[in-house]
Parts: sequence; C-alpha cells; structure tokens
Amino acid sequence: MFALNQPNLRSLILNLLLSVGSVLFMNGLIFAFGWGNSLDQSTPRFDIPGYVIGLVWIGLFTLMAIARWLMNFPESVSSTQARRWITFLIGFCLIYPLYSGSVRYFVSKGKSVRKDQYCLLS
Repeated sequence: MFALNQPNLRSLILNLLLSVGSVLFMNGLIFAFGWGNSLDQSTPRFDIPGYVIGLVWIGLFTLMAIARWLMNFPESVSSTQARRWITFLIGFCLIYPLYSGSVRYFVSKGKSVRKDQYCLLS
C-alpha cells in the first residue's frame, strides 16, 4: 500500500508535507514572477493583499491534505474514490494560476497587448 494511504501519523505528515510544500512552491513562483499583479494597476481600496491570499491557499491545501488522510480510515471503494477526487482537486487547485487570469499578466508583461489577444477564459 502507498505510504500516503496509511491510517497513521507518518501518512498524515507526508500528506501535509506534499500538499503544503507544493502550494508553497507555487506561491513562490507566483510572487517571484509577479503573476498576482493586475494589468491596469487600478485596484479598489478593499482589495486583499497578495500575501493574505497566499495564506488562505496554504490553509486550503492543509485542509485538503487532512481530508485526504481522513479517507484512509474507512477501507471501502467509496473512500478510495473520495481520496482520488481529493488528489485531483489538490492538483487542479495547484495549477490554478496557469489556467486563470493570473498568467495573462505574465504573458503580456512589458508588451502593448489588446485584451482579445491574451484573454482565454474571460
């Protein structure tokens, strides 16, 4: 059986390390490349700072890792499927900056680009 799928403390620590470590890596990329910056630089007064959003994502990934670990206790087909769905959710949340509007700034940074040239999902 895979080490992440054991109902013990070692598995919980591995789930947390893998999940939180990957989101910390992605947050590092986001802040290093400036993916969180807006195109027009006119943000409202109540705009949430980027570091708060990063902390919320870390909390979200921590909770998803704990939920994935909790699915190790009932050994059934439904718990295996739930564990698989949580793993897919972690993966898709991890690559969220790549398919959301955050990358549009990175792609068009320093260029004069019309909105219809870089907008994929808006």
